[in-house]
Amino acid sequence: MMTTRFQLLIGRCGSIFLLGLCAPACNHVPTVATGLSDIATIEQQYADWLDATSAISTIDSGLQAQFDGLDRNAWLARQRQAAAAFSSQSKSVAERASRLSGEDGRALERMTNTFADYGSTAPVGDCTRAGTDEDAATLRADLYACFDSLAREIPFEGKSYTRVAVLQMLGEIAEPARREALFRAMLPLWRAINGDDEANSPYRRMLRATVADAGFHSPIAQAAASIGVGIDQVEAWLIAILEAWRDATAGAYVEPWDYRYVHAGSTRELSRCLTREQLLPVVQQWFADLGADPRQLGILYDLEPRAGKAPLAYSDIARLGREVDGAWRSAISRISGNYQQGGFGEADELAHEHGHAITYVAVRTRPAFFFADILFDEAFADVAAWSLSTAAWQQRYLGCSANERDSWRARMSIVMLDVAWGLFELRMLRDPDRDPNALWSDIAAQYLHVVPHPELSWWAVRAQLVDEPGYMINYGLGAVITAEVRERARAALGAWDAGNPGWYRWAGEQYLRHGSSTPLPSRLRDSLGHALSPQPLLRQIAAVR
Repeated sequence: MMTTRFQLLIGRCGSIFLLGLCAPACNHVPTVATGLSDIATIEQQYADWLDATSAISTIDSGLQAQFDGLDRNAWLARQRQAAAAFSSQSKSVAERASRLSGEDGRALERMTNTFADYGSTAPVGDCTRAGTDEDAATLRADLYACFDSLAREIPFEGKSYTRVAVLQMLGEIAEPARREALFRAMLPLWRAINGDDEANSPYRRMLRATVADAGFHSPIAQAAASIGVGIDQVEAWLIAILEAWRDATAGAYVEPWDYRYVHAGSTRELSRCLTREQLLPVVQQWFADLGADPRQLGILYDLEPRAGKAPLAYSDIARLGREVDGAWRSAISRISGNYQQGGFGEADELAHEHGHAITYVAVRTRPAFFFADILFDEAFADVAAWSLSTAAWQQRYLGCSANERDSWRARMSIVMLDVAWGLFELRMLRDPDRDPNALWSDIAAQYLHVVPHPELSWWAVRAQLVDEPGYMINYGLGAVITAEVRERARAALGAWDAGNPGWYRWAGEQYLRHGSSTPLPSRLRDSLGHALSPQPLLRQIAAVR
């Protein structure tokens, strides 16, 4: 689960719905109009740069050799031209920024941050030198490269599996000894990230260097600010959520290789109804029934595992949604993933990425604010995906269903891992000299009923932990928003877990079309009718008791 790289870097990403794609004639890079204000001119240059950068990223991902009829060199020339123009004029305007209006000032800040920090989702580091450099960015890049090389091919019983497949298999393999063997097959990945948990391990050096970097902006602080609360409040919410899960699932402690299995009875039932070939058609039909047909929205797909590909699922834009020649030109989204064997877990992740993809197409705002706050973007991507845990969705789209309480238990067991990772990163960033294995073992034992194994770095199975330290908060805290928005959608639309064609239009009007142009706390309050609260999520957890 991951959102676009642009949003990772900015603190995040006519009619409201013009869902048809533009004809090829409107796919050119528009020229800057004369007579525009400084900020409007700069924003067009920024949009030109973003269009070219998105096209290059699409080509570099390996999905296709050209985009919109142009190869990488042609897009690179456009990118350089737009970058030079934007850089030149934005510096001049920045010197006079005090004269900009509040919105224009925010627009300039978001554009310059994105422009300065943009990077690729593809691995560019060197795993063989992981932990030996002093530069924080290089350390992160090298550890991210380890995920590409080691999480893509995990050996087990004579075959190789992706990390996504392994995590799903841990919930499916019936024999405890085989589960443990599969779990321990990830040891090379854990050691590449955290060595033997020594004080100077690659992860611990990376984290210390990152926190010491003056240019580092903690995603946890950004997430807290985006909903108008302090970090202490965020920590209190995470603890309350984990305590609710602890109380709802009180019982015997389990080994870490058994955690997914003991909660995944429903997932095992449902995976038998969902082959690899069915993954995409099922998810596409689900979103079509919500009024967001991915085929009509022109979403691009890159779903087969291959060498050199980003080792985690993510959604990005191939083209910016923007006004061109007086008419709105919709964004083009693309989804990248590594889907190997089908099953419910892979369908759930693919549904989450579709949540991102349809968001980008729905946005109707100026280029500077195209990307929503990243906390909300990750949260909204799960609003529809959580419906996969309902009996109504399962019966309609799979033709089979599991006990709904068991399905929600399976769902919440994975959400609780995200919440635990959020708490883990919050405390590690607060004190990067802590022992990560000891901290993770304590959190897992205290709240998840998992037998402590401080000798194992089994927390290190998410690339975000090394690529963007602190990012996991967007999943853990994002679940609070997901639960709130799902309750609001039921109140506004009635039942929609098995489809409702008005859902996408409602969601677009309430949440998506704005991008980040309006403050998230006020937007949530206007829609929900109250300040954001963890109570809906706590009610959902209590229901699995």
